[in-house]
Amino acid sequence: MRTLRGLTRLKPDQMSLNGDEVRSLKPTQFRVPLHRTPGGSAEVLVSRRQEVKRGERLAEPGNESEVPVFSPVSGKVSRVSRLPVPGGGLVEHAEITPEAGEDDDAGAGTVVAGDDGQAISRANDRMSGMIGDAGKLAERAVQAGIDMGRLDELPLGRRLARAANGSVEHVVVPAFGAEPGEGLADWLARNRPEAVVAAAGWIARALGLEAPLFVTDRRRRQVRSALQSAAERLSVAVRFSEQTISYPLGHPWVLAAAVTGKPPGAGAPAPENPAALVLQPAEAVALAEAVSGDSPVLDRYIELRTDSARHVVRAPIGGALEELLEFVGESSESAATLVEGGDMTGEAVPSIHYSVRPTTSGYRLSAKVPPVLGPCVRCGRCVDVCPVGLLPFRFVGVTGTEDPAAPELRADACIECGAWAAVCPARIPLVGWVRFAKSGVPERDLGDTAQQTSVEKGEAV
Repeated sequence: MRTLRGLTRLKPDQMSLNGDEVRSLKPTQFRVPLHRTPGGSAEVLVSRRQEVKRGERLAEPGNESEVPVFSPVSGKVSRVSRLPVPGGGLVEHAEITPEAGEDDDAGAGTVVAGDDGQAISRANDRMSGMIGDAGKLAERAVQAGIDMGRLDELPLGRRLARAANGSVEHVVVPAFGAEPGEGLADWLARNRPEAVVAAAGWIARALGLEAPLFVTDRRRRQVRSALQSAAERLSVAVRFSEQTISYPLGHPWVLAAAVTGKPPGAGAPAPENPAALVLQPAEAVALAEAVSGDSPVLDRYIELRTDSARHVVRAPIGGALEELLEFVGESSESAATLVEGGDMTGEAVPSIHYSVRPTTSGYRLSAKVPPVLGPCVRCGRCVDVCPVGLLPFRFVGVTGTEDPAAPELRADACIECGAWAAVCPARIPLVGWVRFAKSGVPERDLGDTAQQTSVEKGEAV
């Protein structure tokens, strides 16, 4: 298989690497984010010119929304500075230059999919002391630095710790993509089923539940088949719910509401549904690997979509998007939009020099020029689909007098699921507008740039 600069490329239809040797070259520079968001905090443990080893801690969490951060490579810290991130704002980064003569596969974090059986068997042995103890399992997830979910929800270990003190009725795994065709979630469920099933089973048993619940798309039966076969091989009890997936069921709070019959909580971030813990396949794979390999998170799977192709790549945390694009043979020169995340709720990536974050699930690269936005036609579709009962059209200030940050509009209640943008016939970037509202920026200061900024943020692509 072909690799380049710390990136392991897996074909979309590749079920196993069949034990092939994995070789990769490390990136020339790493820029590792030391906390999740501009509002986050961390205790930075390294300084300029300091030597670090692969897997060494770079930062300790400064609050409950953070986890430890580790170096994906051995090398020297060239500087610690605040750098911009998609969506705006600055985050502390450690810039690391790999040391000369390091092994080619260092920094790649490569795990052969065909090795899952033996690895999971070893992991099950290590898990014997954690089964029935959700607190220990939660601490293991935190100390491994697992942070693969949405930025507006807590990392897996923090959510699991809360669940251990509550009354969770379901561990729900969304094994489907949020958009047409196969997404990263169902790709992982199909290509790494042992890891996904094992981790979901550990969490369910730790919380005193009989089996995790896998939600699959009935149009993609091969995903359920792969998970079911893996469960049989591992002797893990599982449950399935086949659905015809539509947007925004992939949002964790919307999915939890559908499973439990309880509405999603309001707020930013919205509180977790106390009756369900939603486990993303990427989180499950990270937990299985952290336990089986007894190592922290140093890389993650990334999905990169273009107008004509889709790539699944395993990339080190802190690697540059520029090298990711180079590896898959794509160019940003003709791109009209480059978005981190999904089409409905993604964030603009102004530069290909931005780096992969733990929460980066993928990128969307398109040469299509964003459509010219039409005026709101007051059709009410956004109102019909809003899971928390807001009046989304009011956030764009359609009357010319309303301030989108006005308290009576309840901007903080929005969970940013993207349902509004998915149904809007005028393609108005409503999620972008509500993010402005949450930040307290009044409409009068946005002027004519408000809609264009939101388009660049990926809401109307």
